[in-house]
Amino acid sequence: MGEALDILDSCTDDELQFLVDIILQKGDLTESLTGEDEYKRNKNHPTKYVKYIKKEILDFGSNTFWFQVDYNELLSDVCDKMDVTYRSSDSIYKKEECLLEKVFEGIWQELSEEDRLAILQGLTASDNWKTKVLLKFAAKEVFSKYRSRIFRYLMASCFEIVEKNALKLIGNATARTLGLKILTKGFWGYIGWIWTISDIAGPAYRVTVPCVIYVALLRRKKEA
Repeated sequence: MGEALDILDSCTDDELQFLVDIILQKGDLTESLTGEDEYKRNKNHPTKYVKYIKKEILDFGSNTFWFQVDYNELLSDVCDKMDVTYRSSDSIYKKEECLLEKVFEGIWQELSEEDRLAILQGLTASDNWKTKVLLKFAAKEVFSKYRSRIFRYLMASCFEIVEKNALKLIGNATARTLGLKILTKGFWGYIGWIWTISDIAGPAYRVTVPCVIYVALLRRKKEA
């Protein structure tokens, strides 16, 4: 399977559950996870069958049942589908970084003007009035100006989402912080938009795209 997915070996049940949910909900009739004995015995404890989660992700990324791609190839395929700019010689970590930058830009676009302003006001307290005016009339320019700070904020909020399994908690009382509320809404809005693209509409990409994005987030959370 390659070492790149071994990051999942150090994850908790809650951290892994998102991957399981995606495989089961978006894999249609093609998933094989539910047929594994380890899954049947430990449905609520993904750490008990993590090797099958890794296998399933790679299987969905393969074009044939006879040959399984490695994670690097799968990651490159997802980047291509997402129109991510990267070099074929880039490391897995660098490719994931390029992918996450694309995702964060997409999440930003999915947020409402009110949510964008709420984030920017927290990042630019010294010039709120300028930010408010710019955001209304030149949103792209604002994003460009505060790009690095916005990315750091989105990354930190995504770590919190991973930690609290908040991807399921949109509107839930336990997802009360600004970061969780905005990012869960923005993340699912962006992923929902991805699933409408014809090239990514098949069950394989409905599984591999969000799973690879999530693995990239997990890797950064574990190495932070």
